[in-house]
Amino acid sequence: MSHVVSVRSLAALAAVAAVFTASPARADAVSDFYKGNTVSMLLGTGPGATYDFYARILAKHMAHHIPGAPNVVVGYMPGAGGLNMFNHLYNIAPKDGTVIGNTFGTLPINQLFKPDAARYDARKFNWLGSVSRDVSVLAVNATAPVKTLEAAKSAEMIIGSIGLGNGTYYFPALINTVAGTRIKIITGYPSGNEIYKAMEAGEVHGYAPVWLSLVSVKPDWLRDKKVALVACMRTLLLILNAMLRDQKPWRMVAA
Repeated sequence: MSHVVSVRSLAALAAVAAVFTASPARADAVSDFYKGNTVSMLLGTGPGATYDFYARILAKHMAHHIPGAPNVVVGYMPGAGGLNMFNHLYNIAPKDGTVIGNTFGTLPINQLFKPDAARYDARKFNWLGSVSRDVSVLAVNATAPVKTLEAAKSAEMIIGSIGLGNGTYYFPALINTVAGTRIKIITGYPSGNEIYKAMEAGEVHGYAPVWLSLVSVKPDWLRDKKVALVACMRTLLLILNAMLRDQKPWRMVAA
């Protein structure tokens, strides 16, 4: 799952491009617009998690690459797995390049899966780039009663999720569809940090974060073997492609 940055107007894209390609007159116009202005970078999650970490680093350096060096601030709009922020960015936020979104890479496909909730057209955003290329993993507490996909076919595994429009939901839901597991997905957590807390409290068994989130936020869990890695999204996609190619059902292979 990638962390992608988008805007709803041509202004911000032009501002970035102007550094390298614009004529002096065009660069001055863009510089005059952004000088003393503020650019809001909206997140679809709450503060403190990996997306916030990415956004703060990006905001710190991004202003130096926009003519006029505007002040770039990070704002939070959690809810519906990031859809609240994306809908706001498309339908309500100013279209002058002063509001951008740092969002989930899964949001464009929400138009296919949840057209009623996704009130935007991802094709009409200007996609500025991706901060990273991440791999989702499914991790559960080492003390959880169910710690393998095979076991999850006969017993319930409870997983926390940020929301339906997010990879923390799509990944375990895909596992249920492909492998016939009984993963129960609890949605509504404002951020990954809240799900980590829920795991510590025993409220849920696990979570499907990106790998970088797990190793950066909870390195001690990995070091002390407090979590078990159940699945990797990249591996699951390879298995799924092989299933489609060979027209064969899911088959668990022992490591």
